[in-house]
Amino acid sequence: MPPGSELSADRVNVRVDGVNLTLSDHGGLTATFLARPCPRMFMYGEQNSSLSYLAKLSASGVTLAEIPYSAHWPMYSNPVAMWERIARFHSHETPD
Repeated sequence: MPPGSELSADRVNVRVDGVNLTLSDHGGLTATFLARPCPRMFMYGEQNSSLSYLAKLSASGVTLAEIPYSAHWPMYSNPVAMWERIARFHSHETPD
């Protein structure tokens, strides 16, 4: 299993019948994300620009990517802007 995929492979963490906020709020997901030894980007819709943890992510070196005209699902609300932002993030990475 590739590193990082353990969260998506565990049915306790991924619910298809609704949104499971337990992991992100109380399960250490933020700490796991911040501990990753790679460039990190957190993408969110502009309607969620008041998320309480954005300042912590930014202060921890995470690139914040606010997608205009979107809320929780930027891939549906504004897919062009989402993919353009992902491309910009990857173009700034430098190989080891």
